Parts: sequence; C-alpha cells; structure tokens
Amino acid sequence: MKAFTARVIARLKKVKPATYVRTLALILALANQLLQSYDVLPVANAPLYQHISWVVTTLTVVFAWWNNNSFSEAELKADQLLADLKKQGISPTGTIDNPPPM
Repeated sequence: MKAFTARVIARLKKVKPATYVRTLALILALANQLLQSYDVLPVANAPLYQHISWVVTTLTVVFAWWNNNSFSEAELKADQLLADLKKQGISPTGTIDNPPPM
C-alpha cells in the first residue's frame, strides 16, 4: 500500500499547476450550482443570480476542459513526447513543420 501511495503522490507532483487550478475552478462552479439549486444561499435577486451562475459555470466548464488535463502517467509521458517532437520541428501527424531549405 505504501508503494502505491508513493507512486500516486509522485505522479500528482508531475501534474501542471494550471491543471489543478482549472479542476478547482470547475469544482467550485459546480458546488455553487448545487448550493444554488437547493436554495442554501439566500440571494435577493434570485433569477438574476441564477442566470449569472449558469453563465459562470458554463464558462468555467469550457475553460477547465478546453486544455489538456493530464493526470495519469501515460498522459504525462505523451505530453512530454509531444513537446519533444515539437522542439524537433515534427508535428504530431508525422509531417515536418520546418523542412530544411533545398
């Protein structure tokens, strides 16, 4: 169990901070939607608040999952491979982006 925990912690340390920020923003927006739907947060202008809340949640969902959110070891390795290929001028499709002049 300790080895598994150590592997998980080591893997999570490799995840980019922006991925955590996007995931946290998504969790907060969804929690806001949940609290708003059960009337836990009393608001004077409820219809206005509801519309703004839906817009914020929608934008947060798009923002959070637009980018690549790599958590697993395979995803992190694939991201590194893609970055290495781009440095060499090779696109992910296998074509050369900047061919040498002839």
